[in-house]
Amino acid sequence: MEDKKAIREYIMSENNSLFVSPTILHIPKLKMDGKLLLQFIVCLDNGNGKGCFASNPYLAKRLNFSQRKVRRELEKLEKGDYVSRETLIKESKRFIHPNYEKLEKYIADESEKESEPKEETRADEVDTKKRERTKINNDEKELPHWIKPKVDIDGNPID
Repeated sequence: MEDKKAIREYIMSENNSLFVSPTILHIPKLKMDGKLLLQFIVCLDNGNGKGCFASNPYLAKRLNFSQRKVRRELEKLEKGDYVSRETLIKESKRFIHPNYEKLEKYIADESEKESEPKEETRADEVDTKKRERTKINNDEKELPHWIKPKVDIDGNPID
């Protein structure tokens, strides 16, 4: 039992787990692999403005992606303006900068959705009409003969 607890603590430790924020999860134009990569880049950035300087092989190893997958997902993130890449030739480093302004837009969109009352859709309207019809049918006294119960709750015959 002690071993399971130690393994769980190791897995859940800060260095070995990745929490994907609801803000990133709710970005509609990204698939899950892109969301995971974006969240990982945000975590590695630490919000210091310098960006993340992880290499594609490092990102691939940590996320269990192929290097090709990392390259394609980075291209999609850059095309969607979720990140920007900067290469410093002198230092032979590449930095990936999350676009916090764009991510902030999704935070604002989420809070607006939560505060706005839900508009009634066509499906809700049809649902309401069905419930009203069912209520009217159930309130009617005369039921067809095949629906009429032949005995009451106690088992006594009904005329």
